Amino acid sequence: MREAHAKSGSESKGDFVEQHALRLRKGTPYRIVVAVHDQVTDAVGIKSEIVRF
Repeated sequence: MREAHAKSGSESKGDFVEQHALRLRKGTPYRIVVAVHDQVTDAVGIKSEIVRF
């Protein structure tokens, strides 16, 4: 889990980049899930995708 906060009163381009290095087994399927919660509007966005290397 990762929290991201914009500086108070600042405007953003809407880009947020997070990178992590993981050791994954070849041929094994992995499900990647990203969820975003906007505390101002209380909106939630979720994206899930299965990847295989």
